[in-house]
Amino acid sequence: MSHLGKIAVFGTLSLIVSLYAAPVHAEPIMRTLMVDSGTESVVGRSTFWNGECQPRSVTVTITKKPENGDASIRDGLNLVVANPRFGTAAKCVGKEVMGKQIVYRSKAGFRGVDVLNYESVSDKGEKTAVTVTITVK
Repeated sequence: MSHLGKIAVFGTLSLIVSLYAAPVHAEPIMRTLMVDSGTESVVGRSTFWNGECQPRSVTVTITKKPENGDASIRDGLNLVVANPRFGTAAKCVGKEVMGKQIVYRSKAGFRGVDVLNYESVSDKGEKTAVTVTITVK
C-alpha cells in the first residue's frame, strides 16, 4: 500500500490529508462448466484494455490446481463483453483483445467433478479470484 501525504493551509488551520492507494478487489466469481473427458477446454479468460481497445498487462495465477486434470495459462484473444468487472467496455464491446486464457484437460478416462481456482491481477491492481467447478463427461 502506498502512502501519499498533502498539506493544505486555510488561514490559521492546517489540514493534513493522507491518501492510501489500495488495490481494487471484485467479489469472487463462481463458474460451473461441462467439458468432455480428455479434451482441452478454455475454462476462464482474463483481459484488461485501455480506451483505444489495446491490451493492458494482466497476471494470472492458478491458486488451486485441479485434482483430476491439468490447468495451464496461455495468451489468447478474448471477446470484450458489455459489462466488464472493472471499468467500462465503451467502444470496445464485441472486439477481441489479447489477454490470458485458462485451459483445462482432464486425466484420460476421468469422469466426474473437478475444481480449480485462479486469480487475475491487472497492471493497475484490479484483482479477481475465480473458482471453476468443472463437470467432466
